[in-house]
Order: sequence, then structure tokens, then C-alpha cells
Amino acid sequence: MSNNKSVSMLTPGITLSGVAIVAIAAYLQHYSIFEWLLIVLGSIILFWILGAIITAMIRSFINGNQERARIAEEQAAKEQEEEEVAGENEDIPLDMRNQK
Repeated sequence: MSNNKSVSMLTPGITLSGVAIVAIAAYLQHYSIFEWLLIVLGSIILFWILGAIITAMIRSFINGNQERARIAEEQAAKEQEEEEVAGENEDIPLDMRNQK
């Protein structure tokens, strides 16, 4: 579950990183305060959406892997059960197997 927490922090991390770079670049370009605020607010929205999309893609990938692992475990357990039943049938004489 700690993996899930790190994925949930991905959106804010992407947002903060991206907006920090854009804010510094806009400041160094000597935009007025009003223009700088518009750029930063637009960047917040843009990077939040981008982070949410990336987070959803990663969660989908993780959930898909977990589902495939669960199915593989169930199939392995089923095969093991079938092998045990087949092993039990080997001890029974051939003419008695059909009577069971």
C-alpha cells in the first residue's frame, strides 16, 4: 500500500515542479505581476491535469498487473489441486476408478 501513497503524491509533485519552473522563467522574462499571475495560474491548471492523467495511467498499469498476478495464482492453485486429484487416482486400480 505504500506504493499507492507514492502514486497519489505524483500529481502534486508534477504540479509543483512544473509550476516552479514556469514561474521562475516568467519572472526572469520580466512579466508584469498580473501577467505573471495569469501564467502561474494557467500553469497550475495545466500541470494538475497532466499529473492527474499520468497518475491515472500508472494506477491503471499497477491494477492491471495486480489482477494478472491474482489470476495466475488462482490458475496455479487450480492446477495443483488437479494434480493432487490425479495423484490420488493413481493409487486406485483401473477397474475401480470408474466405480468411484
